[in-house]
Amino acid sequence: MKRWISIVLAGAALSCGGAYSTAPVVSAGDAGAISDGTPDAGTDAADAGMMSAVNGCTTGNSVDAMAAGASRTVPFTFFKYSPACLIIAVGQSVTFSGDFFSHPLRPGVAPSAGGGAASSQNPIASVNGGSTASFTFTQPGTYPYYCAAHESIGMYGAILVR
Repeated sequence: MKRWISIVLAGAALSCGGAYSTAPVVSAGDAGAISDGTPDAGTDAADAGMMSAVNGCTTGNSVDAMAAGASRTVPFTFFKYSPACLIIAVGQSVTFSGDFFSHPLRPGVAPSAGGGAASSQNPIASVNGGSTASFTFTQPGTYPYYCAAHESIGMYGAILVR
């Protein structure tokens, strides 16, 4: 009886668009070409296609800052980056702005989101003090980052470089 109920519930969830998904799962260490045809940026640069998320960022929920006059500043206060997910063009820079002593910046996938060692190709460096830090992105890919003190409550994001 329990098995029959499980099968019925699973079927209902599938037919209603429930929790079951056929979308591919992409790990933080996925290598090779990403689904939009550009190469990955390294071992912590996961697939940046429509169906994947890196530190909660996808192309669908990222702010497009590729235009010449667009703001590419990521301020952080109240335990979040805003915007946390940003799309920029190759050669553009991003400036992080806030209190790095209280919110130390780290490159890579947040430990609570799967973690892993940061790629040496990620231009985002660890920052432990000061109030601004800028990084230039010379290769296409997805570059995750997080706050070392508050990643467990969702303080992380990614820069998607096209």
